Amino acid sequence: MLKNIILTLLLISGVAIAQNQPAPAAGVQASVNENGTGAVTLTAKGILPKPPLFFKANAQAKVKLSTKSITQEIALTLDVLQGSPELITLSLHGAGDVTAVSGTGLADWAVRTSADGKNRYLDLKPVLTKGKPNPKLLKLTVRCQFDLKSIPATTQLLTLGPGKASGFTYIVNIDTGGIDALHR
Repeated sequence: MLKNIILTLLLISGVAIAQNQPAPAAGVQASVNENGTGAVTLTAKGILPKPPLFFKANAQAKVKLSTKSITQEIALTLDVLQGSPELITLSLHGAGDVTAVSGTGLADWAVRTSADGKNRYLDLKPVLTKGKPNPKLLKLTVRCQFDLKSIPATTQLLTLGPGKASGFTYIVNIDTGGIDALHR
């Protein structure tokens, strides 16, 4: 039985080589000793897949209300736990626009809308330098604004969501700027 398996494996390997096809990414070795016992060894060769990106995000928003707009500055810390942070995506919820994103180690950023137009995302692209370790910690500032048409107004505050983060914390501090006293 073992001899039949070895013979089949050797024939398959020989057919692939005989057809002038590239050498397979796997190898087969077989041996049988004098008493009829043997071993078959399979060797796989190739490149290991890149580990997937895992990151956690911590956001602390300072929201300021005025009679004309709602502005906020979000201190965003991204901690890369595993993988290469080629693109880090967080979700956006609520009304308003991201007007700026800045911080050391940030190459680019963009707000993206899903194909169906129902969801928005904040895509962050860190600086990656070939031959150097990937960044593990990014400290960014995200600025947002929503212009009010009139007061009183009802709106959903623009907030970041976890997107693809494996851990997420979001703290919001609101400075009403005395507006709440005007409309009691």
